[in-house]
Amino acid sequence: MTEPLLPVPGLSVPQQPVGGGEPAEHLPVARVLVAGALPHLDRLFDYLVPADLDERARPGVRVTVPMAGRTEEGWITERVEQSEHAGRLSSLRAVVSPVPVLTERLHALCRRVAAHYGGTVADVVRLALPARHASVEKAWLAEQQAGTEGVSDAREGAGALPAPAAPSPGPAWRGVAAAAALLQRISAGEAPGAAWVAAPSAGDPAADWAHAFCDLAVAAHAGGRGALLLVPDEREVEHLLAVAATREESCLGEVVRLTAADGPRARAATWLRVLDGRHRIVVGTRSAAFAPVRDLGVVAWWDDADDSWIEPRTPHPHTRQVAALRAELEGAALVAAGPSRTLTVQQWVEQGRLVDLEADPATARRLGAGRHVAGEGQDAERDAGAHVARIPSVAWQAARRGLETGPVLVQVPRTGFARSLRCAECRREAGCPRCPGRLGQDGPEASLACRTCGETVDRWECTHCGGQRLRWGSPGTARTVHDLGRAFPGVPVRQSTAASPLHEVDAEPALVIATPGCEPRTPVGWAAVLLLDGAVSLELPLTDAEGEAMRRWSSAAADARRDGAGVVLCGVPAHGGIPAVEAFVRHTPGWLARQQLAERRETRLPPAVSMVHLLGHRHDVVGGLEELAAATTLHEVLGPVPVGVGAIPARWGLEPEEAAQAWVRAPHAEHDELARAVHHLRAHRSARRAGGHLLVTVDPDEWLAP
Repeated sequence: MTEPLLPVPGLSVPQQPVGGGEPAEHLPVARVLVAGALPHLDRLFDYLVPADLDERARPGVRVTVPMAGRTEEGWITERVEQSEHAGRLSSLRAVVSPVPVLTERLHALCRRVAAHYGGTVADVVRLALPARHASVEKAWLAEQQAGTEGVSDAREGAGALPAPAAPSPGPAWRGVAAAAALLQRISAGEAPGAAWVAAPSAGDPAADWAHAFCDLAVAAHAGGRGALLLVPDEREVEHLLAVAATREESCLGEVVRLTAADGPRARAATWLRVLDGRHRIVVGTRSAAFAPVRDLGVVAWWDDADDSWIEPRTPHPHTRQVAALRAELEGAALVAAGPSRTLTVQQWVEQGRLVDLEADPATARRLGAGRHVAGEGQDAERDAGAHVARIPSVAWQAARRGLETGPVLVQVPRTGFARSLRCAECRREAGCPRCPGRLGQDGPEASLACRTCGETVDRWECTHCGGQRLRWGSPGTARTVHDLGRAFPGVPVRQSTAASPLHEVDAEPALVIATPGCEPRTPVGWAAVLLLDGAVSLELPLTDAEGEAMRRWSSAAADARRDGAGVVLCGVPAHGGIPAVEAFVRHTPGWLARQQLAERRETRLPPAVSMVHLLGHRHDVVGGLEELAAATTLHEVLGPVPVGVGAIPARWGLEPEEAAQAWVRAPHAEHDELARAVHHLRAHRSARRAGGHLLVTVDPDEWLAP
């Protein structure tokens, strides 16, 4: 039996492998990030590199290693001469793929993201890297070995295409005096930060925001660098690529898309071509924020208020934060763009991280379609009920005038026919006679049915006043199609929702009923835009309902033609006390963001402070608060308080009375300590194999579970 060697200070003890044969002669120790490591094992592990794997075991490649009696997959981060571990080292079992997917910069980015959100590096790496596709890797390696012309050109810097001069700002930048300076600085290799609120395009294709994104990519290419252009969904990817295809700059002919919707094979192939430098301008969705673009010159995103930017998997990073960390790490320009402005971006503006490039409101009003609130001005005399009518007379008139020249967009915040019904006498919601649920109706000829138990009701009587007549409440797209189809006989009525989206409509007169985010595009702009049920958008169960309403209305109104019937906002009360309505009419989204952020500072609510949200079984939430309190003292605890049924994951199987939520908030200056405390909480629960149900989120965009 061999006695274990005792470490002697100053004496290098040869480390003996545990299986795997003789170690490599040069840099025999590989530091490995293990993919399956639990939170309390969130660190690098040292393994010996067998001599037969020496050439293939390079930093960045995927390997398999022994851990706790199992074989786990991981990535080599570096090779070193000596391990700090005093005991014997196990050997690598195999090199799964010789492709160095985890580059040094990508690993550094994943570490920063994990640190910001209190997560593990392995969790973030799994989000960053696409699924391995063996046949794609095999073909890519063959190209690398053969030294094909395309790869050789890429290794020379992707310089086959001549670098254009820095572009001049086009119509998409109208109203932004500093646009030329931004493009010049990017082309000069600098790293400016900007927060751009786009002016309405007013139906002019040349003024579309996608042209501004193409300008950013051309400016980066002019400086010999790459560009990463991020958009919220597949539809916007297609739109941006279509606009790029109409441009004359040769570098835009090399733009590639990178989205999860492409499928594992296509995504893996594109990712590898970006890795080797063949493509340096990438358009993609959330996961593309980690794309290995070489010599990154600019990172830009469109509409960071869209909820698709939030990663549903642990540690739930927001693409906005990932992009900001990456731009800082790689010395790239950062451009936050959208039809409105989020509070986080506004905070970065006020902190000096981004320069305010909001389009001049006077220019936006002059070039865009007129915006009108039903019930204001002369409407108050002509139509006394315009404030409460769902489609007041001014909206009918705008639709009628618009249909004389082109398509009319009608935005409705809900889908369906009638999500609820009310008593026609006392206006109380119609309840189910068999359970505590509420009645609804899926069409004008459909039977009444309970939204909870599903039972149909043939005869109904109000339990409050005895009335037997019903009126529709909470109307949706189907009800709007029904009403407008009857009001405009012979006019085509089309519907666009998430379940059945329309991507584009032609220039012929038609009524297009759409939910927010599903508005189709039209090559000529909208002849009129009606925004119905404005109060519904203002009362959404969100912590930033006014900001979301502003975003929805601005997006829909952006393509309204200046020579059309204008934009009519319906269903809101007198707007003197509603900042979102005032900002919409005046084209001042930046003013609204400043107002809201000032209120958040007074009340110490995100994003004015850093916050951790805990949701789960009451016992687990209380235990989590106790552990966070033990790890840091620079915080304030709010809760625990009850949580609604809709916020509880169904897989947990918790009753409402068993669940709770709580918050821990701290000044931004103490964010790093708060994130470390969250990491400690996750590690401690993992180490003691804590059961129960607990979801911990750092800096969530939506921090209130109703």
